[in-house]
Amino acid sequence: MTGTSRELRYRVGLDDEAHAQRAVLPPSTKRKVNQLLLELESDPYGPISLQLTLTTDEIVYRVREDGYRILFQPGPGHREITVTRIAPRAVAYEGFEHPGRRD
Repeated sequence: MTGTSRELRYRVGLDDEAHAQRAVLPPSTKRKVNQLLLELESDPYGPISLQLTLTTDEIVYRVREDGYRILFQPGPGHREITVTRIAPRAVAYEGFEHPGRRD
């Protein structure tokens, strides 16, 4: 086999809330977050992310970046994810039923 096979990639989408949150990040944090979003295209379920343990059936993953968290869910299509929040850790998990585990 030759080296012509392409690496399978994921489409990373941001919902409206995540777009707005990314827009107001400090420049150095925004660069790091953008780099992490590129890494998620290769393997969103790899070593940089962790599936949250929730008390609901909702499937949510998180990636850490300094004091910020990037939260995402499997997207509507195959090989898609949707970023739902890019927020400081103190507020990133608001509204989620998270059974006492610290991240």
